Amino acid sequence: MNAASHILDVREIPCSDKHRQIFQRWNETAPGDFFILWNRSNPIPLLRYFETALAGSFTWEYLENEPESCRIKISKLQATAAVTDFPTCRGH
Repeated sequence: MNAASHILDVREIPCSDKHRQIFQRWNETAPGDFFILWNRSNPIPLLRYFETALAGSFTWEYLENEPESCRIKISKLQATAAVTDFPTCRGH
């Protein structure tokens, strides 16, 4: 996988579809691999969901955290059950 294919740019995706795409990418990510989430702002509610539902199976590393752009490297440390029930996006 090349570097560009690791990027999931959700900046222009409607909020109603954003989390579905993020968790689809999470489900497709192999243990030991990662993707870079590129959002307009820091998705703290999403981080809280990961901490609760996927504790111990990921790392969350900020590559950029500016007022208009946030890039986060999300690494999958171990296999997990597919995430199909995820929080609703709240405009981040």
